[in-house]
Amino acid sequence: MVNVGIDTMYIICPISKSEFSKLKVHLNEALGEKFHPERKHKQDSEKQSKDKYLKNTFITYAYAKQGFRKIRLRKVERKGYTGYFLEIQFHPKLLLESGNYVHLLFPNEFGLIEDRFNYYMSELSFPLFNEWNIMRIDVAWDITVQQDMIINYMLLFKKSNISDFFLSTEKTQKYFPETNSFYLYSKEITINFYDRYTTLLEKEQKERKEFSNIEAGKNTLRLEVQYRKISGKLSEHLNEQFIRFLVSSWYYKIVGPGDYYKKKRCSELICKGVRSNKKRLRLLRLLDLIEHKGSIFEAKAFFICKVLNANEAELKKSMNRESDRKKMIEKAGKEFSKQLNEIRTLGINPVMLPEDFPAERVDNLIDNKMTVF
Repeated sequence: MVNVGIDTMYIICPISKSEFSKLKVHLNEALGEKFHPERKHKQDSEKQSKDKYLKNTFITYAYAKQGFRKIRLRKVERKGYTGYFLEIQFHPKLLLESGNYVHLLFPNEFGLIEDRFNYYMSELSFPLFNEWNIMRIDVAWDITVQQDMIINYMLLFKKSNISDFFLSTEKTQKYFPETNSFYLYSKEITINFYDRYTTLLEKEQKERKEFSNIEAGKNTLRLEVQYRKISGKLSEHLNEQFIRFLVSSWYYKIVGPGDYYKKKRCSELICKGVRSNKKRLRLLRLLDLIEHKGSIFEAKAFFICKVLNANEAELKKSMNRESDRKKMIEKAGKEFSKQLNEIRTLGINPVMLPEDFPAERVDNLIDNKMTVF
C-alpha cells in the first residue's frame, strides 16, 4: 500500500511595519517568556559574531502541539530594503490530530485545514489562510514494507542513478553511510528515504518526549521530497495531483522502474527479451559494468570517462576544447541513460541483488502499486 500526503509546510506572510510592531507587543503580552529572540545556530554564531541571537527575529514554540512548530516574527534589512514577515513551520496533520507525528496529511483531509487554521490565526491576530504564501513543502509517500526488508531497500537505493548535484554536497556525503536512511541534499531539493519507525524512535530519544501511536510507524518506508524552489499561495498547493507528481518524478529519476534480480536472472531476461545480438551484448556489458563498479552512478562516471579518454586526441586538437568536452560528456550521459532505460523496459532494475541475498527477486516498491500523474 502507498499513501501520499504532506508532512510539513513552511509558510510566509508579508506584513506592514505597524503590523509588525503591534504583533510584537501582542505576542509578548499573550505568551510572555514563550515569545523571545531567536537563538542563532551554533555554526552561525561562531562565524558571524559573539551575539547568540538573530537580529530582529522573534520566535515561539507555544503552538507546536497544534501543528505550528515554529512561529517567527522577522524584520529583514538589506541594502535599500526593509521587509516585515510572519513565518510558520507548519505540520498540518497535528492541526487535525494532536500528537499524531506518525502520519501524513492525506488528500481527503485537505478540505478540513482552512477552518482549523483560521481558528488559531484569529486567536493570535494573524492573517487568515488565503493570505499566506508557501516557501517550502515536504511531501511524501508512505510505503508499506516488511520492517526487516526496509534496510535491504536502502542498500539497493544507494546503488541507484544518483545525480552529481546530490553527490557533490557535503550533507549527502555525511549521511550516505547511514543504514536506516538514504539522504540526498541539494540547494533546491532534498530527497530522503527512511525507516519511519526507527527514525521516530531516534527522534523520541533525542527530544526526550513520547510520541503517541509510534507503533503505527512500523513497516513503513517513507520517501520524502523537501522542495524549496516553490512559491505561490498556500491554498494552491493543497493539491493531490501536484504532490503525486513531485514525489513520483523523483522516485523514477533516482530508483527507476523494474524489479530487482540477481545477475544471472537479469542476463537471462535480457537474452530472452532482446532479439538483436548487438543490442543484447551492449546491455549485458552495461550490467557487467554496474556490477563491477557497485552502483549505477559509479558505472555512469566510468562510462563517461571512457568516452572522454577514447576521444582525448580529438579534444586536444579542438579550438573549443571545453565546449566540446561538455558536449561529449552530455552525449555520453544520454547514451548511458538510453541503455539503462532499455534494461528497465524489460522489467529489470539495473541495480542487482547480491549473490548471497536470500531471495531471487525483490519487487519494485512503486511499479503497479499506484497511479503516477
